[in-house]
Amino acid sequence: MIQELQSYSFPGNVRELENVILNAVAKTPDDQPVDEIDINSEISNASNISANLITIDEAVQQHIKSVLDYTNGNVQKAAAILGVSERTLQRRLQQMRNNKN
Repeated sequence: MIQELQSYSFPGNVRELENVILNAVAKTPDDQPVDEIDINSEISNASNISANLITIDEAVQQHIKSVLDYTNGNVQKAAAILGVSERTLQRRLQQMRNNKN
């Protein structure tokens, strides 16, 4: 178990390490020794979760794209749904285009 813990980088830092250990212990029968805990499955779960995490900016961009898809590219309707002015949405779209390049 110690080797597995040492070989994983824990991109989520101490909280991720704590969660991996707590989840592994919670899922282990009471009569099983601590050194026999299957930590690999918890590390695998943690790494899958970490791989799916995105920044707030990425989430906002995905949401804007979804709303624009929903409105068939109608910026006026999309801005109304998003609760922003058309100008704000246009500025955000320009920023998104600039960040792609």
